[in-house]
Amino acid sequence: MMPPMISRRHFLGTVGAAVAGFGAGKLFGAESAPVAAQEALPITRRTFSLGLGHHPAHKAGETPQDLQQTMAAAVALAARNSEVFSVWTLKPWPEEWDGYYARPSVEKRKAYFELMAKHHRLTPIFNITFWTVAPERGKGLVLKLVVPPDLPASTTMADPAFRRRWLEHVLRIAREFRPAYFSLGNEIDSFYHYGPAQQHDFDNYATLVTESYDAVKAVSPQTRVMVIFRYEEMVARKGFDLIKKFDPKKMDLFGFTTYPDLQKFASPAAIPRDYYRPIAERVGQAPVAFTEIAWPTVPGDAQGETHQAEFLRWFLQETKTMNLEMVIWPFLHDLAPAEKKAIRSSYLGLFDYYGRPKQAWSLWQKLAALPRGKWARRMQ
Repeated sequence: MMPPMISRRHFLGTVGAAVAGFGAGKLFGAESAPVAAQEALPITRRTFSLGLGHHPAHKAGETPQDLQQTMAAAVALAARNSEVFSVWTLKPWPEEWDGYYARPSVEKRKAYFELMAKHHRLTPIFNITFWTVAPERGKGLVLKLVVPPDLPASTTMADPAFRRRWLEHVLRIAREFRPAYFSLGNEIDSFYHYGPAQQHDFDNYATLVTESYDAVKAVSPQTRVMVIFRYEEMVARKGFDLIKKFDPKKMDLFGFTTYPDLQKFASPAAIPRDYYRPIAERVGQAPVAFTEIAWPTVPGDAQGETHQAEFLRWFLQETKTMNLEMVIWPFLHDLAPAEKKAIRSSYLGLFDYYGRPKQAWSLWQKLAALPRGKWARRMQ
């Protein structure tokens, strides 16, 4: 999901400066959630890493300096309750390298990640992707392959020039940063389901992922490679078998985003049992990463916070027999104040826009505090 927000590239650049100059204090003095959420979790230990988006709180009349401080505070708060965070770049071409990885320099970008690892014990997950949604005259929003500007618009992922450029970029990232995790595509089933041309090209993407896996491992053997599916699209289109298009020997873990409320469930209690069984049936014992999970607290919904907390408990119960490697809640704070009545994706935070904790926050803190252990296969 790509909700409306400040660009992730701009956000990371700003927060990098903020982290360097701000300590780990409370965010507007609020870290505790209402007592109503102080209930037991359905698990007593966790085998997976946690991730939190670093979106900051806001206040009326804030200055750029205020925002820099609250960004750093958000990172510090997230770091006390998680272990991984996502690094997003959307176009796998040289301009992306120059505009993100090498600005202001590769060395300073590396230093930023080293700071996050050393000071906050946060591991970055590198993400690139191959498709985007953009306006096109006479057609509105169109999903399309992101093609290098010097190649024809009709280029597909079968094109040798496209594949060479992609592999060069992937290799550059792997060689320079040796990432712990590297995602080679986000919500990739959205591309497949857009139309017949994209379905045909998807097989080219699957073979490109295989080539990319080998290339990454040649220069960074410890890097764990994955692709990410949009689970609710799989449910809506019964597209679970897209998982099988990828060679499990060329995939270290399988990633999924999940927002079950998009299926119009009135509450987490309405979600069918074994909701994620199709994943387990297709990946077997392979590790699974839920790179985005959330439930919104839409303004005007009196049960919103209760349902959000119920969703977190439901998710942990539903996935307790899966080989989870990471679970990420992508928004620490809401992206809009309740009075603005923005779209649902603006209200997925564990805190509201101004820094007030929601009921689910105390559950997340309990989850973060659980003892860690290795995953052992459990028969259902």
